[in-house]
Amino acid sequence: MLIYLDRLLRRGALLLAVLCSACAAPAAALPTPVASVPAPPASPTLAASPTLAASPTLAASPTLAASPAALPTLTPVPTPVPGGLYVNPAMPLGTISLLMYGTNIGPWDGIPFGMQPQIAAAGLSLFRFPGGNYGDQFDLTPDQVDAYLALCQQLKVEPLISARLLGGTPAQAAALVRYVNITRHAHVRYWSIGNEPNLYASTNSIAYDTQRFNREWRAMALAMRASDPQIVLLGPELSQFDAQGGPRDAAGRPWMDSFLQANGDLVDIVTFHRYPFPSRPTDPDPGVDQLRASSSEWDTLIPALRAMMRADLRRTLPIGVTELNSSWNASFSGDATPDSLPGAIWLGDVLARLIRQQVTITAQFAIYAPGHDGWGMVESYAVRPAYYVYQLYHHLGSQLIYSSSDEPMLSIVATRQRDASLVLLVVNRSAQPISTALRIAGIHPAAAVQTWRLDSTHLAAASGTITPGSGQPVLFPGESITVLQVATPAHS
Repeated sequence: MLIYLDRLLRRGALLLAVLCSACAAPAAALPTPVASVPAPPASPTLAASPTLAASPTLAASPTLAASPAALPTLTPVPTPVPGGLYVNPAMPLGTISLLMYGTNIGPWDGIPFGMQPQIAAAGLSLFRFPGGNYGDQFDLTPDQVDAYLALCQQLKVEPLISARLLGGTPAQAAALVRYVNITRHAHVRYWSIGNEPNLYASTNSIAYDTQRFNREWRAMALAMRASDPQIVLLGPELSQFDAQGGPRDAAGRPWMDSFLQANGDLVDIVTFHRYPFPSRPTDPDPGVDQLRASSSEWDTLIPALRAMMRADLRRTLPIGVTELNSSWNASFSGDATPDSLPGAIWLGDVLARLIRQQVTITAQFAIYAPGHDGWGMVESYAVRPAYYVYQLYHHLGSQLIYSSSDEPMLSIVATRQRDASLVLLVVNRSAQPISTALRIAGIHPAAAVQTWRLDSTHLAAASGTITPGSGQPVLFPGESITVLQVATPAHS
């Protein structure tokens, strides 16, 4: 995402300066911003620094095993079971990656001290750093990296670091990996290279196409792997990948397709960014109906990418969406801007679809924004509705099981916890309440089950009980996300 650096870098306390006290050594002062886009300061040599304990490894992080050489068989998407919402605990679908609950953070992303407890309680699992195009504008300094690693360790989230591509060199990228994983012993597993390279030509007035990108990305990747062969590489970090194979460079070559053909042997997780609105910088903010309709695109977008991988690589790789929000601009306080309740319901619905599609990484953009920017889940003195989406998802179990909805405006995710109880999450995108049957195969709960909800009157809070399977329809309020915990007979 393109960040207006001249505006953002003038803001008050920056997160990484604020958190320097958490580091083993004091961080040097950040450079003083100047008018327009500040010139990058001379980066200090990445010298030895006090050892940082290894960053936490999330138990459910995906194992990136070698994919079979044979072309996998496409699994058809099953038709929803008629009659409302349906769950079948006897149909396990795999483990949900804990890296699904990520966000973006960076030196430009100032979080006041008073909001740090809220961030800690959000239920986030991954911080991508530095989010946006900052990493292609400036070299990261040791102080910035140290403070970021300390924050990840403090909040027990998985780090994901982006090496500079535009204006960077393979030697610099290799030095960054060595500093983090060898000198600091931080053992950061996930690394990406550059940010939205398909926009380099238009935003920097340079000649930049798929061929140049694929060549430079490969050189960076090989240098970084030479520093630490254990790292997991993400790419190509494209902006606005779509189901038709776009974007394309000036010669008409598709960025994603070209990248897979050139670097499919090196990349571990295939990544892109997606913001449905606005299509053009001059477009108005979307209406609520437009926003509601847009989330269904993910049901074709992820399968299209997997089909491309099968065609190019004869195998599939894990997928990550490392920047995600309903809008890439700073619009706020609108009926359907990211800081609104409909914006939060959209985010919850998209996460549900990506979990069902078994995506490995998602990272909302971004963790913080001041009151006049809509995309942050936290602002200077308050949290926004999107914040509560992650608190609700924190209830889910780790095992995905089959579920379906024949109600067009209702989405459902069904999971099993370690104690065998079931946790269901239902999203109602409609402004109107929807009453429908909820059937769980083989289970007929006789007792009421607890619910938690995000809607106009609940902020991820307990919202009473319901009795699924009682013969009475279950009511889901308009513009709501509801979590239900259901004890199985064995658990009871």
